[in-house]
Amino acid sequence: MIKNTLVKHLILIILLFASSCANLEDESIGFKVVAQGAGFTGFYIADGGSISAFSESQNVAGTASYEIDLGPIRSLTVSSTSKIGASSIKIMVYRNEFSVKEVVEDAIATPTTININYQYKEEESN
Repeated sequence: MIKNTLVKHLILIILLFASSCANLEDESIGFKVVAQGAGFTGFYIADGGSISAFSESQNVAGTASYEIDLGPIRSLTVSSTSKIGASSIKIMVYRNEFSVKEVVEDAIATPTTININYQYKEEESN
């Protein structure tokens, strides 16, 4: 009887672990940086890997932006610095196209650096 209960618990744990691993493959993590008035430069690190640099890819009517979808990752670090003339800068992290975390700096007069760190599903623990 006890052996059957232990086997059932072990099977349940394995199934729960397998389903949590499968969920990550279905997820997509990305980020967007937006600055008003001027552009920006920055870098990101996904899953503790190498540093990838970026700068604004669009600048329409005084709004500079950069956006990337990184796929199924567990951690993300983003740092971005506004250029002279920017009035604000914002980093938004997305999970499956829904905003899960952001940082913004408004009313800036000089180049300003902002940073954000994200761990997969951290918003579910808040």
